[in-house]
Amino acid sequence: MLSTSKNIETQSLKMRLFIKYIFTRRKACYFIALSYLIISLGYVYHKVYSQNLIPIMKADFSEGWRISSTIPIYPTTQLADGFDGKFNTWFHSSRLQTKGELTIEMPRERIVSKIKISPQGNYISRCPKDIFFEASKNGMDWVRLGVFINVSFDGLNAGQFKSLNVDAKKGYRFYRFEFRGYDEYLTFSELQLTSEEIKFIKPFHYFYYFWSICMAILVVFLVDRSPLGREQ
Repeated sequence: MLSTSKNIETQSLKMRLFIKYIFTRRKACYFIALSYLIISLGYVYHKVYSQNLIPIMKADFSEGWRISSTIPIYPTTQLADGFDGKFNTWFHSSRLQTKGELTIEMPRERIVSKIKISPQGNYISRCPKDIFFEASKNGMDWVRLGVFINVSFDGLNAGQFKSLNVDAKKGYRFYRFEFRGYDEYLTFSELQLTSEEIKFIKPFHYFYYFWSICMAILVVFLVDRSPLGREQ
């Protein structure tokens, strides 16, 4: 019992000495406060950008991912050609079949912030002109996330993407496109969904970091003007 009490007193004494050591050195306090301020601001504005959410697809189903479409596909192509990571293969509709839906099922819910579409080489006119983008958690109840009318792909070459921003507030497992094309065929080389995850952008976190910054400034102010902040 005495040994335990002695250990507690020793630890308490070490802590007091450590605090006194810190507070009697203004430069150390300045460094700690400035470091905390920089770290706090870094987290407040920290953004995590992910690459294409859709993996390279060689078939309509792969590792929990599934793609399906109501648009008839050209006989010498397959649906996965628009998701295989190559720019010399294409999603290619049958002739005069340029309207319909394309659905992507993910293994888990993800937030989508951008749609990216690459044209079939120089066939800009074959790209979807009107795009209606929807999402669902169960594949039955759908929420519209974006409507893009008369989308222009002018100036894009093979391997380049047209980006369309999506105002998604939460994640979904199912995403569905309704495409409308006005050429003989509907084609694109690659379709991607990307995610932008923003951390600590919430009212509570803003308040927390504002309070932390104020406390850090206050500590420096008080220490600098107290006997503890003066060099002996």
